[in-house]
Amino acid sequence: MNRPRQTFILLVLAGCAVLNLILVGLYLQLRNDLAQVKTRLASMEAAIQKREDADPLQAQECVELDTGDSPDKPCMTTIRRLALAPQQFHDRWVLVRGLYAGGFELSALFEAQENRSVMAPGLDSHAALWVPLGLPYTPEEMPLITVSGKFKRGPSGHLRQFFGELVDAEVRGRSRQPAR
Repeated sequence: MNRPRQTFILLVLAGCAVLNLILVGLYLQLRNDLAQVKTRLASMEAAIQKREDADPLQAQECVELDTGDSPDKPCMTTIRRLALAPQQFHDRWVLVRGLYAGGFELSALFEAQENRSVMAPGLDSHAALWVPLGLPYTPEEMPLITVSGKFKRGPSGHLRQFFGELVDAEVRGRSRQPAR
């Protein structure tokens, strides 16, 4: 063979060997990266399990009584509990009791507290549950009602200022609480 052709073949073979070494190095690096990702994923899964064990995705009171899956068996809870753990009640049927405020751009259930009326300052819509009932509203009184419905975590309602809402809401009980 002639000398230039032999040199060319040797250069091609040397280039292939170098390329092969680069590919083996990349493979080893990717294998190492994959092992690190698996380690981090296992750590994340352990943290998620620890979080779920501490704060389950379903409310314990609903699970223990096997309620919340249908409108016939709603899970009894409070507005405060819904506000503190909305993820646990999302898409579950609930039964709650509170002070109803309805009117222009307002149809909400507030936690029942002493010395409160709709007109009183301090009723915070961010701590209220949007309940599209369309009940009549009179400023002199605020009815204490029990409502069932499917809870959807918010933001919800007018200007999305409520922490959640009850869809397919239905009044189950009603009493009057005079404004104070």
